[in-house]
Amino acid sequence: MIAATHAAVGEALRFARDVARAFTWRRLLLIEAVFVVVDTIANFVMVFPDGLAVLRLVIGHTMAFSMVLSVTIGDQAVARGVRTFAAYALPLALTSYVGAHVQSWILIALGREPPGWDWLSVIDICFETATYSAAFTLGYIDYHRRIELARRVRAAELTRAHDERQFVESRLAAARAEVDPELLLVEIDALQRLFVDDPVRADQVLDDLIDRLRAKLAPEPRRAALAPA
Repeated sequence: MIAATHAAVGEALRFARDVARAFTWRRLLLIEAVFVVVDTIANFVMVFPDGLAVLRLVIGHTMAFSMVLSVTIGDQAVARGVRTFAAYALPLALTSYVGAHVQSWILIALGREPPGWDWLSVIDICFETATYSAAFTLGYIDYHRRIELARRVRAAELTRAHDERQFVESRLAAARAEVDPELLLVEIDALQRLFVDDPVRADQVLDDLIDRLRAKLAPEPRRAALAPA
C-alpha cells in the first residue's frame, strides 16, 4: 500500500513537472493571443465601466491561462495514453472551476464583489470560462490533428522517395553487374567502324544494343517483354 502510494505521488509529481516544463515562451505567447481574442469577444457581449481596465486585464488573463493550462494538461495526459476526450475534458472542467474561484477572489479583493462566497456568481463564471475553454479546446485539438496528419503524410512521402531511390540504385547496381564494360566498349568500337562501312547495318546493330541494355535496366516484369526474341 505504501509503495503504491509512493509510486502514485511520484507519477503525479512527474506529471506536474512535465506540465510546468511545457510552458515555454510559445505557450506564454498563446496565452496572450487567447487573451486578445477573449477580450475582443467580451467587448461585444458586455460593457465594462470606465476605470476597470486593470480588472479586465486580470480577469482576461486568468481565463486565458486557465484555457491554455487545460490543453497543456490534456497534452501530457494524451502522451501517457489517456483517451482524447478524457484527457481534455477533465482538465477543462477542473481549470474552469478553479479559474472561477480565482476570478471571484480577484473581484472580492478589488471590492467589486462583497466578501463571502456567492455560489451562483462562481457557477456563472465557471460556466462562462468552460464555454470559452470548450471552443478553444476543440479548435486546438483539430489544429493539432491536422498538423499530425500533415506530418504523417510528409513522413510517408519521404519513406516512399527513399524506397524508390533504393530501388533505382539496386537496379543500377544489378545492371552494372550484368553489363560487361569491356564487351560494351568492344561493341561500341565495332559500331564506330561499321558506321563508316555500312551505316544501314550499323543503325540496326545500334538498335539491337539499345534494346538489350534497356531490357537489362527495366524492372523484372518488363524484362521478358523487352528482351530480344
